[in-house]
Amino acid sequence: MDFFGKSDPYLEIHKITEGNGKILVKRTEFIKRTLNPEWKPFKILSRDLCNCDDDRTLRFEVYDWNSSGNPDFIGSFDSTLRKLRSGPGSTNIYDVINKEKQRKKGSKYNNSGTIFLNKFFSETPPSFLDYIRGGTQMHFTVAVDFTASNGNPDDPRSLHYRGAAQTPNHYVTAIQAVGGIIQDYDYDKQFPALGFGALVPPDFKVSHEFFLNLDPLNPFCAGIDGVLNAYHTSLSRVKLY
Repeated sequence: MDFFGKSDPYLEIHKITEGNGKILVKRTEFIKRTLNPEWKPFKILSRDLCNCDDDRTLRFEVYDWNSSGNPDFIGSFDSTLRKLRSGPGSTNIYDVINKEKQRKKGSKYNNSGTIFLNKFFSETPPSFLDYIRGGTQMHFTVAVDFTASNGNPDDPRSLHYRGAAQTPNHYVTAIQAVGGIIQDYDYDKQFPALGFGALVPPDFKVSHEFFLNLDPLNPFCAGIDGVLNAYHTSLSRVKLY
């Protein structure tokens, strides 16, 4: 970058909004007394830089830092993430233009410096599906609250209401909604299911951790249907505490 006098330049990057406003997304460090600043590499998420829109206008503004807190505007140029992705080369060489100086000097004005892109690297983080394709397994465990705060299961207001055979209660709905998706990503579909906050047979002592199927040795249920069967078994035999 070439200026007529040494400066303390820094760079600001703004994304241009749909209403032609601008939002600052990055400000570099300033480099003291130089004609050829080379700012440090930095990382920025594309959603922060341009709302993941490769063609959104990005405005780069160059300033001369002053200790007074009032920087001098050197000039600006526009680009897009799509252009930047092409990396170093003629596409990413920019004239820094100060429109006020351009207006005053007319044809004698070329630019207030030139910016070159030295390096660009783009990385796409793996998505959820990428992990699944790579063999990631998800394990699903259910824990059901049987404390009395849920309400009497015979009361339609209860989260454990069992009086409407055609309408699932809140716990059944939650288990089906979450488990129905996750079970497809668990290779054996054997789900441990637990309950807590109930008086559990045969002695009806308070338990804050019991197997939902009431099997004293095995908490696993076969698929979501098995979890729901275990839930209904407990609901019919334990007492809310």
